[in-house]
Amino acid sequence: METSLDTRKALLSSMREDTVDRPASTIAISVALFAVYFALLVLMMRVENLAFKAFCSVWLSLYVGNLMVCAHDAAHNALSRDKRLNRVFGTIAMLPSLQPFSIWVRQHNFVHHRYVAQLGVDDTYAPLTPEQYRARAPLGRAYYRFLRSLVGQHFWYFLEVTLPYMLFPFLYRRFSMKREHVLDLLLVYVWAGLILWFCASLSMGAHPDKSAVWHWTTAGVFGIVLPTFFFSVIMTFLSVFQHTGPDSKWILPDGKPSSFEHTMNSTIHLVLPEWLDFVFIRIMQHQAHHLNVHVDLHSIKAAQAKVAAAHDGWLTRTWTPAYHLEVVRRCKLYDPEKERWLTFEEAETQERAAP
Repeated sequence: METSLDTRKALLSSMREDTVDRPASTIAISVALFAVYFALLVLMMRVENLAFKAFCSVWLSLYVGNLMVCAHDAAHNALSRDKRLNRVFGTIAMLPSLQPFSIWVRQHNFVHHRYVAQLGVDDTYAPLTPEQYRARAPLGRAYYRFLRSLVGQHFWYFLEVTLPYMLFPFLYRRFSMKREHVLDLLLVYVWAGLILWFCASLSMGAHPDKSAVWHWTTAGVFGIVLPTFFFSVIMTFLSVFQHTGPDSKWILPDGKPSSFEHTMNSTIHLVLPEWLDFVFIRIMQHQAHHLNVHVDLHSIKAAQAKVAAAHDGWLTRTWTPAYHLEVVRRCKLYDPEKERWLTFEEAETQERAAP
């Protein structure tokens, strides 16, 4: 897809009208989300049944994800024109998902958005090329195949983002820790410790006959580990279908930020059922977000409609179970020279046919 300069200028100019300064509504939503978050923690710790606790953990992860969407606006300074307010709000709203604000901003804003869908740079569920896949050891190939499978893809954000980047970035060789990164990471650790103590204390008060090990274990598993994991499952779903699809394009890096055309060719507007789009706070209106990160969550749907109108619905796809399965089946490896996705079988056939 190519966009004329006049069309591009008109679209971007029109989208500036959707950048407004109205943080009160997003903050109010977040206060309500925090209230439900703590109410669910209290409920799950007061009930003894482990299955019910697990159910609450899954339900809790949805509110954690919604808080993350609100924090996402702040990370892009779309919440308000006051950068200090964005910083404070974003830091707090990311705590339940255990995402250190400045570390997340570094990965998301300055890597993903700047070099979107550039192989080897943007690591948002990035595919390997056939050559990179073949160069991996058998264990590395098996791990990659697992992450590109229908079941395994749900572990991607937890294994590839939350653990190495957000919780233990000092173990990641390519990550240079700055003072703000260390402070935000320590704040996340303190938050996790306080939530653990809060949940264990509630459990002790509700079930005095149980052992200390039971209280602290259930507090950690159901109050922290499972909500964080299921939040990561939600983030995986959102991340995968924003830039992975049979028609999306990835390119080899050239050291330059991604162009307007490549951003449009690599970014999918995934249409969800209206109720689900509302639940996810419009986060899948993704083309508009990449073209103007300062459009807030309240205006992003109108901005996406402008993008779709200007490009005749380019890369707009409706989510269905069939589409989901098609993406998982076809989008295994990416050949940047031929600009196409390959299955593992196709790549292996090419390897055998090579002289």
